[in-house]
Amino acid sequence: MWEPHVIAVLERIVKPAWVCLDVGANIGAITLPLARLASAGHVHAFEASPTAFELLKRNIASNGLTNATPVNAAITNLTGDTVEIFSTGADFGWAHMTSSDTGRFGTREEVQTLALDDFAADFSDVKVPAEGRMSDGEMQQAVESFLASLRAT
Repeated sequence: MWEPHVIAVLERIVKPAWVCLDVGANIGAITLPLARLASAGHVHAFEASPTAFELLKRNIASNGLTNATPVNAAITNLTGDTVEIFSTGADFGWAHMTSSDTGRFGTREEVQTLALDDFAADFSDVKVPAEGRMSDGEMQQAVESFLASLRAT
């Protein structure tokens, strides 16, 4: 089990009917337990890396999870842009939207962006582990915009 301390917290707080977002889902280490916990709800799993996204889709399908939807997009504060992400072939879990470390992050992939407030759903919980995918300011702006859109509805 990946990140057992995170799973332990989720087991205490996630309700069966919740709709959850897993931003930066990678291959589904959090998505899969979330889908089991939110068994009457739904999990939207966002992953920017096309390589990790293919494994995420495969993991959701092989676990028979019908309440989890993978979305191949980079979450930012704008929808419809194209951004470059950089990663190493084997360590796609460390993909970044910056090329400042071109020695380590040598593989470049272009991905579409999606703003959370442009993604229509009834959200009850949000997990946002940005881990270098966005600057703190960009992540804060994306989350604030999303929360403002929820308050407006």
